[in-house]
Amino acid sequence: MLAFSLSKMNLLILVTAVFAIIAYFMFALVNIVIVMAAQEIVNEKANEAWGVVNAETHCFQKPINIQPYIRYFGASRYYYAMKISRYPAETVPGEKNTLIFSIVERKQPDKIIAAKRIDIDAEVVLFGWKGSDGLDILEETQIIVLDPQAEVPSNSFVLVKEVHDDKTYLYIIACAFGSGGSTFVDCMENPDFVGCSSFEEGRGNQGYVVSGNLGSLCLCNMQDVGMKINNAGACIANPNVPEHNSECFPTLPDKECCRTGGGCCTGGA
Repeated sequence: MLAFSLSKMNLLILVTAVFAIIAYFMFALVNIVIVMAAQEIVNEKANEAWGVVNAETHCFQKPINIQPYIRYFGASRYYYAMKISRYPAETVPGEKNTLIFSIVERKQPDKIIAAKRIDIDAEVVLFGWKGSDGLDILEETQIIVLDPQAEVPSNSFVLVKEVHDDKTYLYIIACAFGSGGSTFVDCMENPDFVGCSSFEEGRGNQGYVVSGNLGSLCLCNMQDVGMKINNAGACIANPNVPEHNSECFPTLPDKECCRTGGGCCTGGA
């Protein structure tokens, strides 16, 4: 009887060990799949930024959407945030700036899942945005955090290249994709804006597609940046961005959107 009980106990230990090994293996496999998918995302965004900077034109605009989650193992979803940052904090004359795209944990933004860095010969100017009632002030920053799952989601950014006085600038502007509501501009009324007629994220290996028109929040944020550049001394902290009348940003004079109440520095809906 004792031998039989020991046999059953040994079998139970063996089964428990097998399940533990399988669970550990599956956990490791999930992490590998997520990391590989995240790396693909940051590689793609970095390549798009590289292409914009090296476009053979003095003005170039490209809106970019980020998918709301990483899909794995069929219907499983991993929710994330994306960081866009530059290094160093201030441009060193004669040296390139580094632009970094990172996928991070939503609840632990210091935990990096995947990252891609590129060195570019351009002044990188980042504008972060946290929506409040649809319209909030853009502020120059060193790090943009995009969170598609936030209460007011930031799920897009716009790359704008400008060459002014033989110097290249890359403006990266956080915004929200989508349209609707009285404060929004129908993008189809602005067909000259690059990306308005079709704005689609490729399927990649995530099986997720976003399509539609670029919503007015991205257009409004772009217009706001243009206003800041036109009055750079008062509106932009970056001393490397001189005040000038830029032609690389949209103007929406007939539309009731954007920040018309207090100028480019104070904004307001």
